[in-house]
Amino acid sequence: MKHLSVFEKRVLFIALIVHLICVWFSVGFHHPDEHFQLVEFANYKCGRTPLDKLPWEFPAHMRPGLQPLMVYLFLKPYYSLGFTDPYAFATFLRLISAFMAMFTAWHFHKAIVGQIKDEFYQKLHFLLSFLGWGLVYLHVRFSSENWSAIAMAWALIMLWKNNKYSFLLFGFLAGLSFVFRFQSIFMIAGAGLWMLFSNKNKWREMAVVIFGFLIAFGIGILCEYWLYGQWTFSGWNYVYQNVVENKAAKFGVEPWYWYFEQIVVQGLAPFSVIMLLSIPLMLVYKPKHILTWMMLLFLLGHIVVAHKEFRFLYPLSFFYPIWAVFTLAFLAEKVQAFQHQKWFLILKSVGWKSFLIANAIALLLMITKPANDILALNKVLLENLKKETIILYSYEFNPYANGDTLGATFYANPLIKSSCIDSFMKDTSLLVGKNVWLFSEHAYARDEFMFQYAGPFFDSSRTQVLWTRLPTWTYKFNFNQWLERSNAYTIYQLYDRPVK
Repeated sequence: MKHLSVFEKRVLFIALIVHLICVWFSVGFHHPDEHFQLVEFANYKCGRTPLDKLPWEFPAHMRPGLQPLMVYLFLKPYYSLGFTDPYAFATFLRLISAFMAMFTAWHFHKAIVGQIKDEFYQKLHFLLSFLGWGLVYLHVRFSSENWSAIAMAWALIMLWKNNKYSFLLFGFLAGLSFVFRFQSIFMIAGAGLWMLFSNKNKWREMAVVIFGFLIAFGIGILCEYWLYGQWTFSGWNYVYQNVVENKAAKFGVEPWYWYFEQIVVQGLAPFSVIMLLSIPLMLVYKPKHILTWMMLLFLLGHIVVAHKEFRFLYPLSFFYPIWAVFTLAFLAEKVQAFQHQKWFLILKSVGWKSFLIANAIALLLMITKPANDILALNKVLLENLKKETIILYSYEFNPYANGDTLGATFYANPLIKSSCIDSFMKDTSLLVGKNVWLFSEHAYARDEFMFQYAGPFFDSSRTQVLWTRLPTWTYKFNFNQWLERSNAYTIYQLYDRPVK
């Protein structure tokens, strides 16, 4: 710490607090794969999740085993010591991810800072690496995307050390990136082509890289044997199921330009603009840089694949700050002729302040929201339920995380039984004398289906509000009907008689 500047110490201190806040509030998973392909697999190996509650990918043997094994190595002793709170354990996984991501970001910055000429942009890279509004949220995810990005960042760090073990460690860590997430092969291919055609590495050096990759690949095969109980190569199974059998397309297909549209939609201006500009400008400004080749091959690989999801770009997360810095530095050079004009200086000052303010606001929103609203609700239920409770819901929306055919068994609460209201509309006798809660997707009782059509037993006068997702005072400011689009929910306690 004594070698850090005052600026770096302040950023790291704030970043630590921000990451811890995000770890605490980011309850649940960003995407179901983050849970069902990792934690639920480990829970199965612990004997807690039935085989028929696992997703179809498990019998297809198409998911890697390294991360489930990592979870298992913590989860098994967690259960053995008598702990059962699934949310505390999930928080622990986010904490591990956050510290590993910050540790990686620090070393990646040290490895690449020499490639940034201007001190201002060096500081900007440091700031964005630790406090970029979307990056903090990704850092705390115990997901294949995040850990694949971490491994690939370390591969580059080892390569830039340029010692006698650099090529071996680069190949090994790139291999781990592949074992965490198979789609990272596009990044690895870009790095390999750069080494052959741009950096002109010798074949002997490439052979060492391949050897390191094969070591990681072998570890992945062993982890898959542990997970599935037989020798298999989940990478090939993944390709076979999604490409040959075309199962990925069943989840939706998008045109080739879809990712560029989503960068605009989900990236938040001005960050989305910088992100888009970085793609062509890296080709112009840094055509011989390894990150340019990696980005290009990664994007092309995902553009070609018909099924697209924005999270598929997340393995590039550790490299967004350097692409942004290179892009902004390039643009600054092009407008250097205006540097001493008053109007330009005012515009520049306003621009940078707006950039930082927008980042701060977006960061605050990202670190204080749950990753999954339903699991955040289930956490509240776990903390407050003291007796067996029947939760009734209307239509097909089940608020209970373990209520579906493919349930989140890891988060199961033995005190909860959830049912659609249709099961009791004709006969409510089974509910008499039971502790019954009603879940509503609406902010107002008058809009709830159960209170309109489900019969006198479900009279709103016999209910009392237990929880609402949003404070009720916000209902008074329903401008432009934002409340209807906010996923507001209300939980009611149902009583035998009207509540006074």
